[in-house]
Amino acid sequence: MRSIYSSDPLFAFFRFLDFSFVFQIVVSLLAILFTYDRISGERASGTLRMVMSHPIPRVKVVAAKTLGAWIGLLIPLALVVCLCTLIGIWSGIPFSTGDLIRLAAIIATSVVYFSCFVAIGMLVSTLTRDPSTSFLVLLVIWVGFGLIVPRIATEVAGQWVHPMTSAEVQGRQIRFMMDRNKGDRVRYEKIGKEWQAATAGMTSAEQRAYSERTQKEWNDRYTAVMDETREAMSENLARLTEMRRAAVRSRQRLALALSRLSPMGSYRIATMRLAGTGLQSKDAFDDAAGEYSTSYQRFLSERQHVSTGRTKPPRPDPAEMPRFNPPPVATRDALASAAPDVGLLILYTVLALAGAFVAFLRYDVR
Repeated sequence: MRSIYSSDPLFAFFRFLDFSFVFQIVVSLLAILFTYDRISGERASGTLRMVMSHPIPRVKVVAAKTLGAWIGLLIPLALVVCLCTLIGIWSGIPFSTGDLIRLAAIIATSVVYFSCFVAIGMLVSTLTRDPSTSFLVLLVIWVGFGLIVPRIATEVAGQWVHPMTSAEVQGRQIRFMMDRNKGDRVRYEKIGKEWQAATAGMTSAEQRAYSERTQKEWNDRYTAVMDETREAMSENLARLTEMRRAAVRSRQRLALALSRLSPMGSYRIATMRLAGTGLQSKDAFDDAAGEYSTSYQRFLSERQHVSTGRTKPPRPDPAEMPRFNPPPVATRDALASAAPDVGLLILYTVLALAGAFVAFLRYDVR
């Protein structure tokens, strides 16, 4: 199957125009465009000097400009989000109470996210004296938060944690099988020697009668060896697979932890967890899929036709097949898992606002 990412590499970065993309990329860039010249632009045009000639506290000036940029972005975005939500409800999309709660949490997180970029824009604007310099610095920050930090996080996690590849798992399984087969050959030879010792000195007729009388016992011993080997191989494969999954999860968690250094990373993780598409939901889905695979194999084995080997087993009835039920997303768990990342966004916003206020107190308006 040909991927759209191979035909158009832009999709690999921009993905699809969904809610998360609009806020993560477009709205954050709009926040920069709204705030890069709020202070430095008015200083360059002389407007700020005229404003500060009046007895107005500098804290109020920064607060008013920040609030103006924030409201200027919030009102049109709120109208669009509300309109899209109402269209979805009127279109018959089934929204449960938990879905609406998580949707409201995603919208609130998005408001905190673009507030963070408004605060960052105000901070850079108060630290520079020229609007072009302010815009260039903010653009570098935006690119760094959106491209460089996630990429570095992925590379560092990949260098730090090295999970086994599928080929390595298969190779270890093959070596285990070969070692196990060597031990099984010794056990088979031992059983054969015991049979020879038991039939030593018997005539052909006596050996034939003894074989007919004890055939099931000897076959059971051979079957027990094969069953033990099959079970040991299954356990070894399950152990190797779990080791690989644990290492992959560790690498993913490390990459996500490092990506939280960027507000974009924290926002992405928070919205994914609220939407039920985070790593925890993926792990739960993988576990449920593994349990379903086991139950399906059990279903097939229980319906194998017992025959002399000439009769084919009947086809399973689809109505009797076990159904796969994906694990539900608990609203309380989704909110709890997203809370740390939302807290980080609030922290980044508060720190940027505090920096903007402190910087403007010492800002030279001339």
